[in-house]
Amino acid sequence: MKCPACGFENMPGLKRCVRCSGALNLAGIDIEPPRASGPVALRHTRYRIAEVFGRLTYGLSRAWHSLRLPDRVSGAPAAALALSIVPGLGQIVLRQRAAGCALLIAWCLLMVLSLLGYGSTAGGWCRAGAVVLH
Repeated sequence: MKCPACGFENMPGLKRCVRCSGALNLAGIDIEPPRASGPVALRHTRYRIAEVFGRLTYGLSRAWHSLRLPDRVSGAPAAALALSIVPGLGQIVLRQRAAGCALLIAWCLLMVLSLLGYGSTAGGWCRAGAVVLH
């Protein structure tokens, strides 16, 4: 903090100048510390998001492993059964690529067509076809 009488640069927080013992003007001191902005704040935000995401994925993986699911269910891998929620993904996991890709493409095509024809008879038939394929 600069002394108004002699111009000496004093340490912050002093009431009198070290060189001339003159009173230092405390009214010019900003009490609020400067806040981070720009790239520093963005970096801090990214760090916090990565930290929260890491904790979330760690918690989910621990919960998944605590379920102690079997490796195979009725002779098929558990992963293939779990991925069968979307038609074709289970077949792809079981290395039946051609059948899996055909099912997945057909189902996606029917879903897109049903969305495009929403409210029409053709859209209803496409939805019904997607449900049957599922």
